[in-house]
Amino acid sequence: MQERLKLLGALTERAGIKAKSERLTALAHGIPAAQDAHDRAKASLTAQERLLAEREDILVAQVEGKNAEARKAALLVAKQTDKDWQQLVNIVNTVRAQVLDAALVQELLKREWAAVTIQIGIFTVTLGFLAGAQEGAQV
Repeated sequence: MQERLKLLGALTERAGIKAKSERLTALAHGIPAAQDAHDRAKASLTAQERLLAEREDILVAQVEGKNAEARKAALLVAKQTDKDWQQLVNIVNTVRAQVLDAALVQELLKREWAAVTIQIGIFTVTLGFLAGAQEGAQV
């Protein structure tokens, strides 16, 4: 029995189970925080895109032209020269990057969670196998 406990202690230490358990605890807190950050970034993106659409509506109302092509060209020029439009476009692009970054962080944390749980599962199965082999040898 004493030999089993020594073997279990050595295997547990060698496999880094304590560190993996601590990492799972950290991930259990990190994943919801990453989800919250992603949700906030998406909400911010929606709000900024709404402001951009409102600014576009204002520009469309100001544009004049004889036909659709002339109005489209005039709108393009108006967008390029409108400082508010340009500023909103930059903000929307920045927030889009934040959404992608937050999604990436969230995905990486989820993958790490899966990897650590698999490692612990393999260790658990190995211990069960070794325990069964030890019991068979003692009988």
